[in-house]
Amino acid sequence: MIKAEIELLAPAGKWDVMVAAVAAGADAVYLGGKRFNMRMLRPEYNFSDSELRDACEYLHQRSKKLYITVNNLYYQAELEELQDYLVFINDIGADAVIIQDLAIAQLHKELNLQIPIHASVQMGIANGAAAALLEEWGFSRAILSKNLSLQEIKDIHHSTRLSIEYFAHGDLCVSHAGQCYMSSFMAGESGNRGRCLKPCRWPYSVANGIPAGEMKYYLAHNDLCLVNHIQDLIEAGVASFKIEGRMRGAEYIAHLITCYREALDNAINKQGEGALAAHSRLEENKIRDFCTGNLYGRPEIDAIGLSGAREPVFISTALRLERLKTDDFEHRPITLEKSGQLSVKLHDPRVIPELLSPELETVIMEWEGIRQLKGQKSFGRIQEAARQLEGLNTGLVVELPRIVAQNDLPDIRIALENIRGINVLAVMVNDYGSLKLARDYGYNIWGGYGLNLSNTAAAGFLLNNGLKRLTISPELDAGRIKDILNCQSPVELEMMVHGPCAV
Repeated sequence: MIKAEIELLAPAGKWDVMVAAVAAGADAVYLGGKRFNMRMLRPEYNFSDSELRDACEYLHQRSKKLYITVNNLYYQAELEELQDYLVFINDIGADAVIIQDLAIAQLHKELNLQIPIHASVQMGIANGAAAALLEEWGFSRAILSKNLSLQEIKDIHHSTRLSIEYFAHGDLCVSHAGQCYMSSFMAGESGNRGRCLKPCRWPYSVANGIPAGEMKYYLAHNDLCLVNHIQDLIEAGVASFKIEGRMRGAEYIAHLITCYREALDNAINKQGEGALAAHSRLEENKIRDFCTGNLYGRPEIDAIGLSGAREPVFISTALRLERLKTDDFEHRPITLEKSGQLSVKLHDPRVIPELLSPELETVIMEWEGIRQLKGQKSFGRIQEAARQLEGLNTGLVVELPRIVAQNDLPDIRIALENIRGINVLAVMVNDYGSLKLARDYGYNIWGGYGLNLSNTAAAGFLLNNGLKRLTISPELDAGRIKDILNCQSPVELEMMVHGPCAV
């Protein structure tokens, strides 16, 4: 039975866009302030504090809802101002705050705020265990990862009482939300800070099998358009249909909302013809070509705009990347302080005997192969590592994958069950679903860099939820790492000092 209380959620970066979205049929609007949100590259966009207050009044007078994005990762030095900002948003009566950083959840609790919390898509919520944990933590809604199939969305809906929000239209990133560091590492502008220069929209040449100099847009994903699939999504449990585009103009957003309003109303009334008409009008005014993302299967090459012909004029210019040479690296010996401890992350356990030393506290065995090899086939490496370390003072930590979708959960459970029989110091997790499962199995838990730890408030929140050690985000520079260390984090901290970091 389709519920009538389905929400169409519109973006707004300026006042006139908000007004146009409401007039076109939006049920709610999400927008950000001049501080602390994910769309910070263009100063003429976003709402001042007084405009936020006025927007809340304007929308409530029309029985519409306002969700305010506070969806960056935050540095230690920002926490005090962030507290004041959260109190302000709570006091003006906004209907929810959309967050990525668990520092907000911690401050929300400490300040005894009443405003509901929605989990941003940047949190990478891609499985039912993660959704269940958010519900336990007091969240009221999860904006699910865009990288899910229809069946996975349905399964997540059945595993939680959280309201489910899903992007129906807009830009798609080639990476999983919250886990892309390309802009940060290449240009010093973090996508997790709302500063993404979108290097995935640049042309690249590939060395193997491609003629020298031929450039193509290998990472440029087509735009998501699910207007023809509203009925399926409603039946899967989606309660809020989100339109992307906080940097778009009023005319463009009003057109999108009008089309999706028609399709949504027809779906609720079980009249399918409206979606086809809406899709036709969207096709006539599209920027990039459209695709359905992961909804009905993994995207193929036709979901990438290889030619770049439909790429709009963009905010950044491609940088020429040179292949690194041996003399580009400055080799420095690692000097450990008396309190310092050394961990080594491995894939192949056969090298362990060559690494053993009094300074080696832990061997971290990555188990990314759970997703590709389906758990049991790659378990032998973990067993071999445990055998190599048996009777030694060096502990074994098993690291679970950075990305865990709903379909991966059975294999994560099998993996956690398998390692019960070996001597494991801790399980390292990179997503919230793995955190919940590892906690339920009773393991000591460490947090990997996939959790994007950037401040002690988030560290405190995770400590209170069972984590014993956390890896500092690889995006932080030396000064911001020192800021965290100087505040005496309530949980043990680890940082990556050498090795590959997936972007």
